[in-house]
Amino acid sequence: MRLKSTEFDLLYLALLTKRQVKPLSRWEKEFGPSEIKALKSLGLKSRSIERRLESGRRIEELVFSKSDEPIEAYADAFERRRVDNSFNTALLEGKLFGYPECCVKSFATHGYLPNGLASEDQEILFYWACPNCKMTPGLLPRYRSAHEEAKRLQLECHAKKVSRRQITELVTCMGLASCLLLTGCGHKSTNPKPETDMHWIALEKDADQDYLKDEWEAHFRLNPFKRDTDRDGVPDGPQLAKSMWNTIQNCPDSIEWVQVKYRNMYGLYTCSKCGETVNMGYVEITNLQSNASICVDILALHFMEHGSFAYEAKEGINGVVNPVELDSVLSE
Repeated sequence: MRLKSTEFDLLYLALLTKRQVKPLSRWEKEFGPSEIKALKSLGLKSRSIERRLESGRRIEELVFSKSDEPIEAYADAFERRRVDNSFNTALLEGKLFGYPECCVKSFATHGYLPNGLASEDQEILFYWACPNCKMTPGLLPRYRSAHEEAKRLQLECHAKKVSRRQITELVTCMGLASCLLLTGCGHKSTNPKPETDMHWIALEKDADQDYLKDEWEAHFRLNPFKRDTDRDGVPDGPQLAKSMWNTIQNCPDSIEWVQVKYRNMYGLYTCSKCGETVNMGYVEITNLQSNASICVDILALHFMEHGSFAYEAKEGINGVVNPVELDSVLSE
């Protein structure tokens, strides 16, 4: 089961709450039983809170947390009460949501003051950092980590066949709930910073130049004319390559039915892009349930780590990893 109308932001909020970066989170957009079930599968408790707008119209908010106390505190303060933007309300909400008090007070008093943060850092925060904040630098790495995890899981869940068991046993142990929370729209960054890497090698028959062949995109249910599905500045190909590399590195911890064996050989290849040397051998990846297997050059893994399915060495060796075949081995 997958949700159809939930946005990337809900997944991101859920991960932040699961990791207790935020003691409580609030979702103000549309939700239903599927969203509540997905949050529960992440170990989060949730509650629908009725509020009233200035016009008198009633709305429903979804608040969620790892424990009952923050939810009860929010309900006691706001259930069946009018939505307002007062200073005291901002302070209480900021405390419940885990935002630095200095930032909440600054925003409530002065609004959007210049804070010196990089735009990509401010965009992933759910509050506006105040100038010279002492707490935000400590919070940012945790926000970045959750944001990157949400992006990775989003692209992974585009796979045509990814079993519930496989997803729930990812190293982050959040995959199933993440897939339940995913949609194709992605995080709507207002000004994503385009990413590039010298290792990315263009492929033939790639209409949108996202480093994935059009035929592969059909398998992963991606649009062959849409280069960056989640609009985060990273093309789909590099994002998928890095995700698959990460999965291989974490087997069998993440996927117990997949076996990875390194077959080292005598000799080294030199990466044509960065000059790093890697063993001439390969890894043999086997699905212990289906007996399907695939061999991937260690040189190819080096390129996948940087986001490319195509690879080449200064010694004249080159090739392309087929992610569809790799996916068939990694999937249950």
